[in-house]
Amino acid sequence: MAEKTEDPKKQKTRRLLLATAAAVVVAGAVVVFMDEGGDVVVVVEGPSPVNPNKPKGDPFPEAKATATIKGRVVFVGGEFPKPDPEKVPISGEAHCEQAHPELPASENVVIDPATKGIGNVIVWVESETLASFVYPEAAKWFELDQKDCLYRPHVSCVITRQPIRVKNGDPIGHNVNYFSPAGLNAGANPDQPTGVDIPIKDGFARRDVMRFKCDKHTWMGAWMGVVPHRFFDVTDADGTFELPKILVGSGKWTIRAWWEPRSSEAKPTEASVEVTVEEGKTYTIEIPMNLD
Repeated sequence: MAEKTEDPKKQKTRRLLLATAAAVVVAGAVVVFMDEGGDVVVVVEGPSPVNPNKPKGDPFPEAKATATIKGRVVFVGGEFPKPDPEKVPISGEAHCEQAHPELPASENVVIDPATKGIGNVIVWVESETLASFVYPEAAKWFELDQKDCLYRPHVSCVITRQPIRVKNGDPIGHNVNYFSPAGLNAGANPDQPTGVDIPIKDGFARRDVMRFKCDKHTWMGAWMGVVPHRFFDVTDADGTFELPKILVGSGKWTIRAWWEPRSSEAKPTEASVEVTVEEGKTYTIEIPMNLD
């Protein structure tokens, strides 16, 4: 007797129910859908399992954090470099083209002509002391959006192990290809239908700069710094930054800066300065940067 074949529709329904039931065991909020190939995709939101790498330590001593470091990252290399490409090459997708009648300028080289300040630079304090404390901000979800076929924000920074939610604000599908160019943190490449959030619940465990891309729209990209404390900033378009409520009494702090590559063949640019902080004082510094 010939073996009875299960109806394809029933087979998909069965798989969908099984996937949903399995996900509900893990968490209460579940998004279930079928991709273009008919496979079941489950995205779970809500409480995550206990993270064995969850940081342990004392709360940050707010009462001793009375100094502020602010300043500007300045280009000192003579003629301003040009991004490659100079315009974001948006094409091949109707929604993306309609959202940008004029191609936007590339965001990998943003320099203010008046001050020579460099925008989109990640600035942070390099310190094992600051990394030893626990920060309440690390428990708050950080949101990265794929909106109008661009990542927003283009450059950002989070605390190690801070949960991240990647949103899709477009009426079209994307994917979220995130990875560590330095190989310090694990990556993934989930598909992202419209309206579906992609959670990275346990964040990234090591200090790093992560790369985010959408392979369906190859011009889409973002950078995300990962720092083991809250003392970081991303410079404004004029190169300014501020690091408030810095801990005092620890001697010199090393302030580091990271500027993304100006092209796919280039390397990132880094610089650092040292600052000695005293209680209740504000320090204004300048971080010079030049291309190698």
